[in-house]
Amino acid sequence: MLYQLVPQAEVDLPGNFGELCACLVGHLQTSQSSETLRDVFFGAGDRLGRANSPSTGTAPKVRARAVEAFLEGRGYFPSWIQMADGLRLQLANCPYHKLASQNPGVCAFDTALLSGLLGTEVKLEASIAAREPVCTFRVTENPWV
Repeated sequence: MLYQLVPQAEVDLPGNFGELCACLVGHLQTSQSSETLRDVFFGAGDRLGRANSPSTGTAPKVRARAVEAFLEGRGYFPSWIQMADGLRLQLANCPYHKLASQNPGVCAFDTALLSGLLGTEVKLEASIAAREPVCTFRVTENPWV
């Protein structure tokens, strides 16, 4: 006889994904170089970002909203800031804060995720993991033009 939880039960039971992720990162830290670990995070983020990047044929405002919705759905709380020297994307929450504060290489995931989503390079300027109030990414080229 086979027993299985119904989908509604998954809401009430812990997934323990954070613990699994922390264990995997801890193992990678002890078995791989920091450059390799960063490459793993960067590759995973880039893959997820490109897979969810809005179509370039879509109107810029629609693409911007699609990126915001994607990030909001994952708990990042994004906001755009136009500054004299270019566009910034701020994330008011880090879904991996505990892990990232112990393993700064995790921030490479978000950098690559945003680059993949936006279709342009982004650079991390500040991070919650480094005790800044928000993560701030400079967008090298405006993806909406």
